[in-house]
Amino acid sequence: MPVPESLPERRRYFEFRRELAGALILLSTLARNLFDLFPRLDRRIPLYDSGENRTGDIELSNLFVHFVHNQYLYLDGQHVSDLFPANPRPRAPISRTFMGYRFNRVEYVEAINSAAQGARLNDVIGLLRRQLKNLSLQSPYSDIVFLIQNLESFSMLLGKKVTDQRYQPVLSLLLEDEARALLKPKPKDGDAVRLTIVFDTPHVKIHDRLSEKKFTIHVRCRWTVHGSNGQPLRDDQDFQLLTREVGYDQLLDHVASAFGDDPLLGVRA
Repeated sequence: MPVPESLPERRRYFEFRRELAGALILLSTLARNLFDLFPRLDRRIPLYDSGENRTGDIELSNLFVHFVHNQYLYLDGQHVSDLFPANPRPRAPISRTFMGYRFNRVEYVEAINSAAQGARLNDVIGLLRRQLKNLSLQSPYSDIVFLIQNLESFSMLLGKKVTDQRYQPVLSLLLEDEARALLKPKPKDGDAVRLTIVFDTPHVKIHDRLSEKKFTIHVRCRWTVHGSNGQPLRDDQDFQLLTREVGYDQLLDHVASAFGDDPLLGVRA
């Protein structure tokens, strides 16, 4: 696209180019964080020369580094051209005859979107398993903070699944013992009873004693027990805090079985 001749149009043209470059850099920064967590998402896109001939391909993760640390890039229609970083990686093919990569920005964005669509809750579960396996009192502080952040995100993601029917096994894991205790006293006439539970989103954290290899899960509940005649045998007016200790693998296995194949994209934490 030629540069407009009128001053107002030229101004809007260059403002658009700056905004587009900024958007590509921001997208690359966010995508790099995601791909660092889940390397399996990485994929390759074509590279081109100035004559639009394909010259090879490159991994998205490589381009992320170039964007985030870019010293220069040029937008040429649908292409990003002359992209290279301020501190080229060792053995980077940057010389007097090669001054950066050229690729189609539409293919770049579509490849990132396609990769992100492939991220699943199982990816988060696998990440937590690896982090928990290596957790100890000698773990670097940064690793502990990172694990806590990831676990907090996992807890919020899990909370978004509460209304899903597949949440029942997780709910049973958390509340079955308490429910069994409430239903144990039978009415004298032997009639069945109905139990209603109102609860908020469970919060998952690491047990205070690492040697336990367990999660501590807090959930606020309100219980109502009705007899077959509809009369309440128990009707809590206030929420009560229920605390459960669940093994790492026990909870993660339940979640993986129920929701492991669910996509991460579009799940708002």
